[in-house]
Amino acid sequence: MAKAFAPSTIASGGTSTLTISLGNANATAATLSAILTDTLPSGVTVAGTPNVGGTCAGTVTAAAGSGTVSYASGATIPAGGCTITVDVTSGSPGTVTNTIAAGALQTNQGNNASAATANLTVSGADLSGIVYHDANHNGSREFGESGTGETLYVKLVPRSGGSCAGPADDVASVDSGTGAYTLSGVPPGDYCLILDTNNTLADVTPGRPSRWIGMEESDGRREVTAVNFDLSGFDFGLYLGSRLSGTVFKDTGAGGGTANNGTKDGGESGLGNLLVSLTDNSGSTTYDSGLTAGDGTFEFYAPGSISDGTTLRVVERNLGGYVSTGGGAGTTGGGYDRATDAVSFSFAAGRTDSGLLFGDVPATTFLTDGSRSALPGTVLFFPHTFVAGTAGSVSFCTSAVAGPAISGWSETLFRDTDCNGLFGAGDVPLSGSLSLVADQKVCIFVKEEVPATAPTNAQNAVTVTATFDYANAAPAIQDVLTRSDLTRVGTVTSAGLLLHKAVDKATALPGEDLTYTLTYTNNSSGQLSSIVVNDMVPAYTTFLSAGCGVLPSNLTACTVDQEPAVGGTGAVRWSFGGSLSSGASGTVNYVVRIIP
Repeated sequence: MAKAFAPSTIASGGTSTLTISLGNANATAATLSAILTDTLPSGVTVAGTPNVGGTCAGTVTAAAGSGTVSYASGATIPAGGCTITVDVTSGSPGTVTNTIAAGALQTNQGNNASAATANLTVSGADLSGIVYHDANHNGSREFGESGTGETLYVKLVPRSGGSCAGPADDVASVDSGTGAYTLSGVPPGDYCLILDTNNTLADVTPGRPSRWIGMEESDGRREVTAVNFDLSGFDFGLYLGSRLSGTVFKDTGAGGGTANNGTKDGGESGLGNLLVSLTDNSGSTTYDSGLTAGDGTFEFYAPGSISDGTTLRVVERNLGGYVSTGGGAGTTGGGYDRATDAVSFSFAAGRTDSGLLFGDVPATTFLTDGSRSALPGTVLFFPHTFVAGTAGSVSFCTSAVAGPAISGWSETLFRDTDCNGLFGAGDVPLSGSLSLVADQKVCIFVKEEVPATAPTNAQNAVTVTATFDYANAAPAIQDVLTRSDLTRVGTVTSAGLLLHKAVDKATALPGEDLTYTLTYTNNSSGQLSSIVVNDMVPAYTTFLSAGCGVLPSNLTACTVDQEPAVGGTGAVRWSFGGSLSSGASGTVNYVVRIIP
């Protein structure tokens, strides 16, 4: 009796044909007196399609997936012998020996005197990849990026779901120059590839060389599933240096946060498109820089060519019209300085630091300067608008210089409660400070009383000061903003007409239309005639139309006698016929379109 596998070497999961040769040197057939059973080696089974064949005429039993092949008792072996063939398979790499023991074949003409053996070799798959220096730290291997020059290993660790349990089944050395590694003869199954600095099978915790950080598969662990053919591309990327990340945010206390505290909390949002740079301590060398993402985040890489212990700085450049309120050094161990709007820290390669913070808020605004003429004994109201960029408190005060220095000038602050720019019954005197939140607007008037004895050409220059203290800021932040109101004493003709301008939309998009309305009022005690009102089409808009409102009594006509062409820019002028009575008022208007 003899046996053989063909082919004698298969890939894991492949198929080989097992042939059992039963000899008979007698002139007559031999009859089996007992079942002949061939027990296959561990890991070898009958193939899914057994393909039972051969020249032996008796019953052969070889069920798919079973570990035995048998020839029935009572079957015959013709003179000269016969063969039994069946396909087998294995997914367990290695070499196994299949043996039918001596005496296992029992016939009426005798038993086999010696054992029959055959060897089957099962080869596993190769798993390979590159451990490379990710010089441009983008997490992907590119042309020219090769080995790290460090001693590294990749371990093959069995995996169940997302859990990798040691010890490792195998370990491969990484070529320090090319970065290549190969794990050979891997049986089908689920594994973790673990990057490490040692080849100890019991240690399945990823490890990196000193001063390196992980990039591609940054945790040093890859999940793979081996099949019965070779797989490649299981790369690991490392960067020689350190990584820093942080956020620039709007520190206004939105969504329940605390304004101006330098900590991103509540619903405070990030600020995108700001320049942040990583420099040396003097700022003369920039190692990395970039604009923040839409959510305010940024990320930097400091190269390992920098000596450990070197002081580095992360510097933020504010958007125009923004103020720095505070920040934080995150996990760097350094500190934030508001005066320079920078985080300073001591560099150490191989670190990954996060949580750097830069808090900014919109600057407060105070508008606008005023200049008017008035008659002796009359009253003027100068409107101003204060908008808080963040939470805080504001107080207002005035100071004045008259020329010539005569008595009787008087200033009183009022709050324009409806912010319509027109003094009304609901507008109340203003005193003390006001607590505000971000974007809150406060409208005020400076009531200017002109002395009855003021000579023509006398004037009074008033400085209006808004002092804004930022809530929660440490150290304290205070904005002091000023506006100027100039009152000149004129004649009835030159000083009696008061103009107020308003627009129908506070905000608008390119392509939208805006309507400007100018209200004219006779602020004198006499009649005004030969009235002309002038204005200019605002910047970034084009002219569409102009018109007159309802005329007050005694004004007989309103004519738009100068205007640009539609779509153009320039001056608009309205001329009036008749007289405007004391205290009477009317309106003119024009429409423009914001340039797309």
